[in-house]
Parts: sequence; structure tokens; C-alpha cells
Amino acid sequence: MVRSRYPFHIAREPGAVHFLQPGRLPARPEADVRHHPRQVPVTEFTLNTLTAKPLLEYLVACEGVDDDFAGGITPARAWPAFSRFAAIPTTSDGDVISFQASWVDDPTIPPAYTMSWARELTDDASGFGRSTLSVILEFRYEVPPAEALHPIKVWSTDFPSIEGFLAEVERCRAFQFAQGKEPDFATIYRQVDAAERTDRDASLDPP
Repeated sequence: MVRSRYPFHIAREPGAVHFLQPGRLPARPEADVRHHPRQVPVTEFTLNTLTAKPLLEYLVACEGVDDDFAGGITPARAWPAFSRFAAIPTTSDGDVISFQASWVDDPTIPPAYTMSWARELTDDASGFGRSTLSVILEFRYEVPPAEALHPIKVWSTDFPSIEGFLAEVERCRAFQFAQGKEPDFATIYRQVDAAERTDRDASLDPP
């Protein structure tokens, strides 16, 4: 091996150059917060009824999840993104986060258990009057009713902090069940309060 006549060598990594003493491993580059959303302070985001759905989709995508492909979103992969989404302060004057799970009451389809995480916001961000909008991440599992799963609703307004709410969700049997299974259906969608719906809103509902 040819030894360098310099007291250091250059170790190249994408976007970084390190000057090191011989034999030392290159130090890991400091995270660039512009490209690593987990490092971006939550106060840097603007969350309201206009930005909520794109922001959740962005955070989910940053976890390496593509919701355009079947099976792309799983609770295990999407929960870190939703937890961060839930912790972002909002400029909306109405804000409720929920976790809900229930059996689908439809005799025309196979037995199915649905689980959803949602954030409901109320504000006048659009400039056309106050509106209430929910951004929902929903999963559906076609499992037999024999599964020990029960309907459940958990609301952030019942807890003094968002950390307490998230901890309670993680303790739920439905949440733990979903962490180890691939859903048969998963999607992110928005839902406008029934009294405020328009034809455009209806066109954005999931199939």
C-alpha cells in the first residue's frame, strides 16, 4: 500500500469532504435540516386546513412510503410521520386529533376492520369563511370477526398533552394488531364538514 506523504487524507462522501488523520474513519456529516424533515423544528411548518393534507403526505413520503402503490402505506411505517404531524402546532382555532377503529357494517363485503388516524382543523385559511376539515389516514383489514378486536375511539381533547394521547393510542389493542400486519387497503384523504361540502369536496373523497 502506498502511504500518503501528507499527515491526512481526504475521504469523500456525497456532499461532504473530511480531512482526517491516517487510519481514522470519516465522521458522519451533520444532518442538513433542509433535507431531513425529522430534524426540522415543528414550528417551521404552517399547519391549517389548506396545508394539512399536503403536509401529512410529505411527512409520510419522507418515511419512504409511496401511497400511490397498493400496500405502500402500513401503520408501522406511517406512524412516525403521523406522530410528527400530530405534534405540529397549528394556526387553526379548532384542532382535534383522533384514533378510531371499528368493524365495517356492510353485509355486501367480507368482514373488515378499519382503523384511522385523523386531525380535524377549523379556520378561515381559504379566505372564504370558516371551514372544518379532517385529514385522515385510514387502513382496512379483511379479517374474521373472531379476531379479538373491538370498536374504539381516542380523542386528543381527553388528554393534557399530545404525548399522552399518542402513548394511549400505542397501548390500544387495535394499534398493536395493525403494527404487525399489512393492510388490505390504505389511503390518505380529506373530509369536509357535511354542512360545508361542495361538489369539489365530494370529488376528493376516497373511492
